[in-house]
Amino acid sequence: MAFKQNEIAIVTVNGTQYRDWEMLQVRLAFGEPFDSYKFSVSEGMPLAKDFAAMRIRPGDQCTVTLAGEQAIEGYVVQRQVAYNATQHGVEITGVSKTHALSNGSAISKTGEVRKAPYQSIANQIVKPFGIKFQPVGPLSQKQFERLNIMPGQTAWDTLETLARSRGIELGTDSKSGNLIGLEQWPGGGGDTVIEGINILEGRETMSIDPMDGPHYGAAQANGNDQQWGAKVAHVPFHKEMGQMLGAMGGGQGAYAPTLRVLEHPGDKEDAQSRTKFENTKRGMEQLKAQIVVYGWLRPSGGLWRPPQMVHVKSPMLILDEDLKLYAVTFSQDNRGGTRSTLELKREGGEHKPDVSGKQ
Repeated sequence: MAFKQNEIAIVTVNGTQYRDWEMLQVRLAFGEPFDSYKFSVSEGMPLAKDFAAMRIRPGDQCTVTLAGEQAIEGYVVQRQVAYNATQHGVEITGVSKTHALSNGSAISKTGEVRKAPYQSIANQIVKPFGIKFQPVGPLSQKQFERLNIMPGQTAWDTLETLARSRGIELGTDSKSGNLIGLEQWPGGGGDTVIEGINILEGRETMSIDPMDGPHYGAAQANGNDQQWGAKVAHVPFHKEMGQMLGAMGGGQGAYAPTLRVLEHPGDKEDAQSRTKFENTKRGMEQLKAQIVVYGWLRPSGGLWRPPQMVHVKSPMLILDEDLKLYAVTFSQDNRGGTRSTLELKREGGEHKPDVSGKQ
């Protein structure tokens, strides 16, 4: 099947370009440790004319380009080849550079960090991996007074855990391959997908969490030369618990109060930020939509890339609002053609779905 110029996928390895793939899937996902891709070709396709010349091996550095735009900067993790007297096939799987953060450990010379904001800590942790940390918009400059880097914990888990108390979400920059973090999602109109016009398929899950709270947060304070032991841990923790137990309330679902204990020492503000972050995340799980459109390019031009806002207008899904684009899967094959599958979630908080059926 011949594809249009803006539907051509190219994998570049060691300066050699490979194209004319039979099947491909490229996934860009914000909030996950890395992006990924899978390409395959079999006998009969142009690329399959000389399989011996296809010298792609695990560990090879590569870039993936879709419709002329770089989608992934990374490396190959798996090569599969199968053949017999009449059939030949090759499948290549790869990931973005940030994949290393989900496997390698966070290592510090001293084992601790003192008086440093999140951005500084992130840069220290990712530097050995040959990756940079890029803030998207302003980030909290509040310092972590004293942190112990947990031995053996992966770099991704360490950074993602710390990010929760600062309201920061992490992902991969698909153009540079670096780690990015943001507090506020990119605003503005964004692109629109409309039922009956450019939506090919639509799916939706709308729910409430039956164990919906209330939610509370507590933290152990930082120790120093003047205060330690029970003064920074046991005493303030139980004092806070006593105040919370006297103020609990119910929610729409079953009464199931939860207590989020901060994963590292902090103050009341840190505990509040951590609880707010958790509430927002749980709120976004109340509405998830999956929208399939033809092609890889947005109506306004350029690839679909998380994080961004997308306006969904679909009476069948009871939706006419902006949703957060968390992931997109670009696909192409001889049966389904060229498609983009958008994974979207509603903003967290108290926003409730419109179940009136009116738009």
